[in-house]
Amino acid sequence: MQSRASHLPARGTAETVRDIVRGRRGALGLFKGLSAPLVGYSLECGINYAAFSQCRQWLERHGPFADHPDARGFAIQSVGSDAALGNDREDATEAPPPPTTTTREKKKPAFARLAEIAISGALGGFLLSGVVSPTDLIKCRVQDGQYSGPREAILHIYKTDGLKGFARGLNATMLREIPGNALFFVVYETAQAAFPRFENLSLKPSSSRSSSGSFETEKTFAYWAQESLAAVSCGGVAGCAFWLTMLPVDYAKTRLQIASRGGADDVGVFRLIARTFRERGFRGLYAGAWPTLLRAFPANAAQFLAWELACQAAGVRRESFRA
Repeated sequence: MQSRASHLPARGTAETVRDIVRGRRGALGLFKGLSAPLVGYSLECGINYAAFSQCRQWLERHGPFADHPDARGFAIQSVGSDAALGNDREDATEAPPPPTTTTREKKKPAFARLAEIAISGALGGFLLSGVVSPTDLIKCRVQDGQYSGPREAILHIYKTDGLKGFARGLNATMLREIPGNALFFVVYETAQAAFPRFENLSLKPSSSRSSSGSFETEKTFAYWAQESLAAVSCGGVAGCAFWLTMLPVDYAKTRLQIASRGGADDVGVFRLIARTFRERGFRGLYAGAWPTLLRAFPANAAQFLAWELACQAAGVRRESFRA
């Protein structure tokens, strides 16, 4: 729907699907150009979540809000530790109480947490643009019918423009991914913080001999089910927020990437957006919105569910932000 020539009348989702299915390839036509994004988006997810996690951890320790007056409790990882009580181990006269969730993450003000999340998300968007842009270029041109498959597209682009040909639309991709990814993670973490929780981590005495008097958490089935539901719900909402905000930029990026050199659409992103709005209004900028949103919710819900479960299983995801 986005690659349809701008001078032709717009078509709805149902009509577009019906025309594709009636084509030469039948229902398989709905999956045309799938192989390029299948590879590219797999790399994208790995880069995105790794960059976000690492950047956020670094900002929490060394960022501009690391020494915020309300964030000085970071060194107190466990209020029940001897260091937190201000006593040396040999001077402790009683067993420490169970650990609480008093950490830097809880004490840090909301604006500081959101700033760290947005910066980390923006970095992820910047890094993944280098992968998303060429895969989107190949996908869009194959779906537009310019090539029969990804292999032909890659060979022709390289033969015609060399490696720089794969960078076509990179600036437009960055314009979508950097602010969009910042919003993506801010919405997700905000939704996670607001998600109602009824099952908390339970504490039990540690079974380790070397940790006398200490406690460890026990994750019940109800807790896992609750966190899975939170990841699915919040991840789907974050994905929809991303596309509702960035779809006009994505539309312009698609038009730019399928345009021929010197063609009517071979102009800047903002000029494309302004021209489309002038000619077709918001309906033109949000062409394909319904199928995009129908895909965005389950796709991003699955992403965040996989990420959260992997991090929970590895014990590297903080619980304090959601407490």
